[in-house]
Amino acid sequence: MIEILSFGLNNLSSVKNGLEAAGANNVRIISDASQSQAPRLLILPGTGNFGAATRELESRGYGDLVKAAVTDRTAKVFGICLGFHLLFDSSDESIEESGLGLVSGRVQKLSQGDECEERVPRVGWAPIFSSMSENIFQNQLNSDVYFSHSYHPLPEVEQTNSLYSPYCDGKILVGFLGERLGGFQFHPERSSKVGLALLTAICGWANVEK
Repeated sequence: MIEILSFGLNNLSSVKNGLEAAGANNVRIISDASQSQAPRLLILPGTGNFGAATRELESRGYGDLVKAAVTDRTAKVFGICLGFHLLFDSSDESIEESGLGLVSGRVQKLSQGDECEERVPRVGWAPIFSSMSENIFQNQLNSDVYFSHSYHPLPEVEQTNSLYSPYCDGKILVGFLGERLGGFQFHPERSSKVGLALLTAICGWANVEK
């Protein structure tokens, strides 16, 4: 079973439909931690404000649910876009609020300046790549995926199966997949065939029944 955590901030049907198209059975959207029914995978989705999302995490009981899933090894956890940011300690978007702290690091605003022609928010298609010789997403590397964001995370330590995207004259982290925790900055559910392949890989990682 896969459970998508609703924050009341956006329409989650595209994420649900994408997972089902990837072959996952029994995908459900929940609106409160009390509705959780021992899933194999918890999805933190979303677009929106970091501070508002952290308050929803608290009020809906998701924080304890997600942390327990990771520490007790009862489920794997995957964040998409804003949900990816929530895995980290904090964000410059709402400096007074704390994230889940499952990954050491913070989220900062995308750079702009005379030497960077990128627009913020960064909306549209861009490639993903890896700096590692082996990556679970090897078959999807150098493909374009769909982004819509103004912030990006900076982990203190490079994560397993990290994905990057070119930005200005450098790169930004846009995904990773560890033993029990992972996330994407981009939207796989909006990324056509490559997005479907990425979602299929996530379902396999979580050992979700198909």
